[in-house]
Amino acid sequence: MGPEEPQLPALTDPIPYELLGSGTIVFHRTGPYPGKYAGCYVIDVDNRKTRGFDFGLAVGFCVSPDGNKIAFTKYSSYVSVYDVYVINTDGSQLTRLDNFQGQDRFPSWSPDGDRLFFWVDGYPAT
Repeated sequence: MGPEEPQLPALTDPIPYELLGSGTIVFHRTGPYPGKYAGCYVIDVDNRKTRGFDFGLAVGFCVSPDGNKIAFTKYSSYVSVYDVYVINTDGSQLTRLDNFQGQDRFPSWSPDGDRLFFWVDGYPAT
């Protein structure tokens, strides 16, 4: 994320790390009005760190089995479709996975994390 991009507010609520076990927790949070914001937050329980990402209109966050990647669906306004993206939980390597002219949604990792499955609604009809 560059410095010119909007920054999500930090999580100000205390996080009870000791109650969360271990691993990675990812969640979507929408802020209050009038300072509305929406973003994806990652809690690295093992290292007791949090990170926020502002992907614009994005939904369907899914963490890889190893906890290192997040798959999600993001609205691409310039073509009015949703596309599937993957990013590392540290914020590096944002990658768009497809270039279909339809709605691509609901990413889900295979149990071993080697494959990512998602739903495609072709447009025009395919």
